[in-house]
Amino acid sequence: MRPELNGSCVKSFSKHANQHNKALSVALKKLQSRLPGFKYSIVYYYHALANRIKNPTKYVGEVICCGSGLDNGRNCGGGSNGTQTYNLCSNRNDYVLFGGHHTQKTNQQLAQLFWSGAPNVIGPYNVKQFFEFV
Repeated sequence: MRPELNGSCVKSFSKHANQHNKALSVALKKLQSRLPGFKYSIVYYYHALANRIKNPTKYVGEVICCGSGLDNGRNCGGGSNGTQTYNLCSNRNDYVLFGGHHTQKTNQQLAQLFWSGAPNVIGPYNVKQFFEFV
């Protein structure tokens, strides 16, 4: 997310991430067909995090806990020289991000998705299913 783009993501980055994920999925499917017993998993991390950023109230509350400007997306800690005004939330667990980093609440949600999430989040197997193969 780039504040100077009014809270939207950089389209070229999003495009490249999606292209990479599609190519990786194709390559892993080919490997699976060639290697008996080969199992893999792809985490659709980009989409899981993007959903939280686009719909924060569905998951935690707000988007960014520390910063200024649109969605508090800039200058957490006062910018490079520490003199710019910024907002600091009282409870970071009500947010998806703290500055440019995931909050503990977001990390817990993502870890749960990786452990037992549905195929639209992690697939064809989640981490729990990998442990069941052993």
